[in-house]
Amino acid sequence: MRKFLLIAGIVLIVFFVISLITGILCRVGYYGILDASPELYRSLRFRYKLNFILSGVFAAAAIVCFIIRAKTKT
Repeated sequence: MRKFLLIAGIVLIVFFVISLITGILCRVGYYGILDASPELYRSLRFRYKLNFILSGVFAAAAIVCFIIRAKTKT
């Protein structure tokens, strides 16, 4: 159980980092593009908000995995 929680926590941290980087890149694209269609702006804004929310969820889940792992005795 402890090994599974460790692996799950590490995988969730990797997902957190990937989601955070993707969100940052979409945010840079949203503010960096000067002349584009409204659909592109809407899409980039949706993507960066979604990725920031997902990164928070992944980070919270990883923290929960590590806390549960620390409290188990086996």
